[in-house]
Amino acid sequence: MPSNAAGEWRKFDADDQKTWPETHIRYLVWFVSGYAITSYFFDANIWRATGVIAYAEILPPESRGK
Repeated sequence: MPSNAAGEWRKFDADDQKTWPETHIRYLVWFVSGYAITSYFFDANIWRATGVIAYAEILPPESRGK
């Protein structure tokens, strides 16, 4: 398993655009209910409705450099 599967967790607040992630990138998202799934960011209202509180960018696997 790559050690860099996801970047740093960042807070998401639908009312604060400075906390919004970039669109068209796949993220690991953490919900207020305590579980995580992968998701894209398209609309802050959808993330608010589903209870997203934090996200981390999913990173490509480490290169093995053989």
